Amino acid sequence: MESKYQKKRLATINNEVKHLHPLLNDLFQKLPNICNIEYTHGTNEMGADFLLQKFDETLSEESWIGVIAKIGPIRQNNNDVERQIEECKIARYALGGKKNIYINEIWVITTGKISNNAKVKIHSKHNNSNVHFIDDNKLIKLIDTHISYFWHDVSHTLSSYLTKLSTKISNKEAEANILGDIGKNFYIELDIEKIIENPYERKSKVKNIDFDKEVLSQKLCLLEGEMGSGKSKVLRQIIKSTSCVESYVQNNVVPIYISYKDFQDLYNLDHLMCIEKELAFDRDQLNNDKVKYLLLIDSIDEAFDSHEESLEKIIELANNINLEDNIHAVFATRPMRSLAEETQLKKHFRQYRIKPLSVKKIKEFIEVICTELSLPSRIIDDINKSQLFKQIPHSPIAAILLSTLLAENAKDLPSNITELYAQAMEYMLGRWDIEKGLLTQKEYEASEALCGLISEYMLENTLTKFSAEEAKEIFNNYLNERNLSLNTNELFSKIIERSGVLARDSETNSIYFKHRSFAEFLYAKYKKRNNSLVVDPRIFDPYWSNIYFFYVGLHKDCPELLEEILGYPTSTESERWLKIINMPNYFLAAFSSPYRIVEDNLYKLFLEAAQFYHDVINSKTETALIDLPEIHILWIFQEIIASAYSFEFFLKSFDNTTICIDEQTTDESVKAYALYFLSAAAMDLNYDHPLEYLLKHYSINNLPISISLALQAESDLRKESGKSPLMKRHNKQLKSLIKKNQSVRSAVSDIVEKSTLLTHKKRKI
Repeated sequence: MESKYQKKRLATINNEVKHLHPLLNDLFQKLPNICNIEYTHGTNEMGADFLLQKFDETLSEESWIGVIAKIGPIRQNNNDVERQIEECKIARYALGGKKNIYINEIWVITTGKISNNAKVKIHSKHNNSNVHFIDDNKLIKLIDTHISYFWHDVSHTLSSYLTKLSTKISNKEAEANILGDIGKNFYIELDIEKIIENPYERKSKVKNIDFDKEVLSQKLCLLEGEMGSGKSKVLRQIIKSTSCVESYVQNNVVPIYISYKDFQDLYNLDHLMCIEKELAFDRDQLNNDKVKYLLLIDSIDEAFDSHEESLEKIIELANNINLEDNIHAVFATRPMRSLAEETQLKKHFRQYRIKPLSVKKIKEFIEVICTELSLPSRIIDDINKSQLFKQIPHSPIAAILLSTLLAENAKDLPSNITELYAQAMEYMLGRWDIEKGLLTQKEYEASEALCGLISEYMLENTLTKFSAEEAKEIFNNYLNERNLSLNTNELFSKIIERSGVLARDSETNSIYFKHRSFAEFLYAKYKKRNNSLVVDPRIFDPYWSNIYFFYVGLHKDCPELLEEILGYPTSTESERWLKIINMPNYFLAAFSSPYRIVEDNLYKLFLEAAQFYHDVINSKTETALIDLPEIHILWIFQEIIASAYSFEFFLKSFDNTTICIDEQTTDESVKAYALYFLSAAAMDLNYDHPLEYLLKHYSINNLPISISLALQAESDLRKESGKSPLMKRHNKQLKSLIKKNQSVRSAVSDIVEKSTLLTHKKRKI
């Protein structure tokens, strides 16, 4: 910033008490080694407008500074300054009258120039006093260094908040960092896309968006991402970019970051109370129409009410925020637990999705790690040749855990996500230190067991963190019951401070897992010791689904467990849906199980999905989906089912599944929907056999019109499939049918434009 502007800005200060003194008070709070500030201006000031207590680190003792503040130039004949300096020599009481002190040093501060004659006169008259002059040039430098926000007319309260928030987020980043200093300056830029209303209507590929800009332009944003996809990291990056004065001056945005659990527990989901308390503002200040308050609410999937209660609360919160013109909000979550939630939230939020990392980005990150660790470049080639990239999710947490193994010179690379977690947890908890002689087998086994106990305590009590004292008590109880000769404090320190699995929040002295999936994996492993995780309604509950995924994965070869899960009954819409989309994950986790378990059961899941869809569009199940057009509902089913089943692991069973679908049901419409969902998953793998079977066995006249419309749209989007003779014939017949048949045209209009509920009522009439 130009000096001319800064001097002009200081020159506008025309009132010492109202303008200069508050400025200096802000400045003194930022100066190093100033440990106490007393504002003494008034009838009893005895020369000094401020008293500053300063700690001398060299001598380890305190001294006192008297500050004389003036507006404008100080010249030789300024008797008032000389009087104040003389009065500063008088003893006085400080620290609320508790201590009698003498001023050791005097600062004369002014917003203008101090003439040389004035300095000479004061020094000659008060040569025994330690007097320092701070004119406009020195004051400008101090403001630039310590409170640059002053030049932007930003209040000290707001600037302090932004600084504290920035520091808080930086500390959270450090606490959440699993790799320590390795790769800390490399950020994997995540690709984020809008979740569009009806992809059948799109003509081009969905593009990535600048999410930082989106959150400032949209009222309510919902960011979805799978386990370890980097949702919290995205929110922290937004905080970093908005928690500086320069950003505030440009955008007038004040960010507030909070977890949904804290938002619920501390503020009862009251957004105004949250902003007021977090910023320490009076609620009246929220009416400033120039300022936007950006609420960043993390982990709404950790809401522990019933599905219906959670949904009601989130929608009520969204409606309340919509009433405030200057409040925006971003909610981060794992994918929604039910179609009803997904549908309801679409009405209130602009939805976004974190896309899986590209292989290129994962490799770039791992290359950085290898370079910093001076590991041979052939490691990248080894990873490329392994099954790892085919099996593990393309997510930041997977890349970080893999890098953890590389950092510890792991000899064998994992082949799937469960193995990745298993190896990473072993290394992080100290198995590698046994070989180095830094840890005993007893310590490692105790560390693993204690982490299991902590995960059990937290997950079963729906906690995201708990006090360090409670954690220490768990350690004490465990070790006191065993003759292991291990020191509680030492083991506690190793696990909390060094492992990278758990971390301590310095502000609240609470303990938490650095990533929620660590708790989920360790809980599953702890339960596997005695096979004590039973198959019950939790199997299809979003809160527990990853735990069961890891539990199945740790067993690997477990056909009986898979059969038990497959046979577990579902009743609610949420359970029906979660069974359909979670079972493929369990199959993938139990990859060592006989493949017949997949071949004998995959068709059942597609038939269940088709029956579920059939029930929805015919109003045979309670669901909010019926407010949508039928073609939109079909896309929702197709999109989510395809993403769940389009893995090469299932490809081998697709032909058999096609035949079984055809043979195992007599309901032609359910059969057609099942074959269509299977075709969609197969097309994602560039495999067209199920689609060809569908088109060969169903003419345009006996295929549900919604499927025909969807196939036509898919042929436009998937150029290769659209070129097949069967697809060309289908599209030609559909075009002719719509052109010639008025009832078909009417049905198409209903399916595309009207709610399914209205369409169903019309058919019944």
